[in-house]
Formats: sequence, structure tokens, C-alpha cells
Amino acid sequence: MKWQSIKEYIPALSILSVGLISLGLAKEIFYYDHFNVEIQNFISPSELILVLSDKIILILFFTGFFVLLAHSQMWAIYPHIYKQIKDKKESKWKAFRNQLVISLFCLVGASLFYFLNVSNIAIITALIGAAIFVYPFIYFVIESEYETLTKKKINKYSALSILTIVICLSIVADVSFSDIQGVERGKYSGTKIFTNNGVYISDSSHYYIGKTVNYYFFHYKDSSTIVIPEREVIKFELRKAF
Repeated sequence: MKWQSIKEYIPALSILSVGLISLGLAKEIFYYDHFNVEIQNFISPSELILVLSDKIILILFFTGFFVLLAHSQMWAIYPHIYKQIKDKKESKWKAFRNQLVISLFCLVGASLFYFLNVSNIAIITALIGAAIFVYPFIYFVIESEYETLTKKKINKYSALSILTIVICLSIVADVSFSDIQGVERGKYSGTKIFTNNGVYISDSSHYYIGKTVNYYFFHYKDSSTIVIPEREVIKFELRKAF
């Protein structure tokens, strides 16, 4: 009986593992692409979960929070609004006016955060908030068109899954951009890579940006990045300014 119960969770664990690896790869691609490095050519799947481990709690927490909020939006208000529109009592614009107004305020807030140079987390939170509150309206429009074309109802859980993926990737991108800003502000200033060909020292004009099991990456502000194989490194001194 116990083994039967455990077996039921195996598919979910498999999906979770694939999801974690995908998130890890997405995070690394967002980050290293800024430095013109095709990281997928230098990293193995076994490294991806470890790469994501320091951010996974933050990413999953925020994703869970936003998805629950979107879920409550759909299941708390949507049936009532849907009935009003279908019964011809209100137009879709009037029925969704509260959600659309809140979404607009979130977009205005995100714009202000951007121009005031507030943290990326505040900006991405405002943008995701806008997406969540406009989500029921967009869902209604898509559902209406889908019903008209196919004479079938769309699956709410499929739509919520798509929103989950979008939110998750948005947070991963935000975490990556925060890491990029940290590196460019001198997070690894003073880090040294000793090789057979000389020493690479991280400073304001060229800096260490990261490593995998087999490679080190050193970036120059002219957009070029040197890839240093592990076998050529004699000594590595990591320094963190903050």
C-alpha cells in the first residue's frame, strides 16, 4: 500500500526534476547571454540544479504566491462575471473594469519604479501584478473565441499552467538581471585567476563573471569574454565585495 502511494508521486517528481533543470538552464542563459556566452555549450545537466539552489526558494515562493493570487482571481470572481456577460447584463469591459483598473495602476507603478531606478524586484512584482489582474479578462476573450470556433470549453488548469510558466520565467529573468548588475558594479572585484599564461584580475573594466565545473569566464567591457578551461588554472582566489 505504501509503495503504491509512493508510485503515485513518481510522475510529479519527474516533472519537478525536469522543471528545476529547465529553470536552471533558463537562469544561466539569461545571465551569460548578456556577456555573449552560450553557456549551454559549457554546462552539464547535473550542474543546473546546483546553480539554481541558492535562488530556488525565492523563485518558488514568489511563483507560488502569484499563482495562488491568479487562482483566487479566477475562481472567486470569474464565474460571477462570466454569467453577467453571458446573460447580456454587462459588457466585458464594464464587467472586468475593477481588474483592468488595478492592472493599469500596476503598470503605472512599474513605470515609476523604472524611472526612479527602484530595484528590479519591485518592477517585476508590479508587472506580474498587472498580468495577474488582467489575466481573467484575457482568459475570457480567449475562452469566448475558443468556444465560438470549437464549441468546446477551454481547460482552466491549462491556462493557469501557462500563466505559471510565464511568471516563473519572469522571476528567473529578474534574478539573472540582478546578478548581472551586481557583477557590473564590482561584486567580484579583486578576484584572481592564475593560469599558465598569466593572471586575470577582476576590476571595473574587466571582471570575473562565473564558472562551471570545467570552465572559468572572464569578461571585458568591449563585449568579449575569455573562456578558461579548468586544466589551465593553477590557482583561483574568489573575492566578494558585497
